[in-house]
Amino acid sequence: MSEHELDIEKIRDQAANRTLGSVLFNLANAYNIAEQKIGEELDQSKNAYLSAPAIMCKSFSIELLLKLFIVYSYPNIKSKDDIDSSGVSLHGHKYSVLYDRINHRLRTEIAKLFTAVLGIETDETKFREKLIEIGDDPFVYWRYVYEKGESKFNSDLAEKILRALGRAAAESVKRDVFDLRT
Repeated sequence: MSEHELDIEKIRDQAANRTLGSVLFNLANAYNIAEQKIGEELDQSKNAYLSAPAIMCKSFSIELLLKLFIVYSYPNIKSKDDIDSSGVSLHGHKYSVLYDRINHRLRTEIAKLFTAVLGIETDETKFREKLIEIGDDPFVYWRYVYEKGESKFNSDLAEKILRALGRAAAESVKRDVFDLRT
């Protein structure tokens, strides 16, 4: 096996030991890294066609973090089978709908971290409004941008939302901030 070939068995074994939360967090991080790499290429090449894939990656990263916070509310969910048997829905791409599925306590904590990132007092309702402001379902929109007319995306706001969600997820691991058992 060459150094560039994937050892599928090894990857499968590693994946079997991961929680659904860690998978969602790590995928969100990977899509964020992909967006950054595409952004670097966009800056260098000035190829405007790279914008849509960059926006899709950032948007999907936000979506995965929202889904991560839904999973946090159900500590017994460890796998796709657990999701299916519990009736918890991770389906959909619309930020406001996903956000509404997140436990109130988690939404409050996310809004506090967004306040720290933005520097403007934000509660959970205002944070939800910011999710809608960046398009509410930009992953779907930008996948099919060729079917649309004029398109705009507030990348700066999306980056701040992503940073707040990422910090909230990291804080939850460090301090068990979102331990809902108490």
